[in-house]
Amino acid sequence: KKNISTKLGNLECFIINAKAKSRIGETELLSYFNPVFGFVRLEYKNIDGSKTILELEKVE
Repeated sequence: KKNISTKLGNLECFIINAKAKSRIGETELLSYFNPVFGFVRLEYKNIDGSKTILELEKVE
């Protein structure tokens, strides 16, 4: 668990680190899960070395 700063405020999240290997390369996912809001941030490291970050901004 770790407190992180998000657009929803400071949230206590479980941090999940996943790695995958295949014949074409390696990828990684660092995800932040809050029991109330679900996944609030997903940080992907793609096979080509680029990064994609998805973050929850608001809840309606």
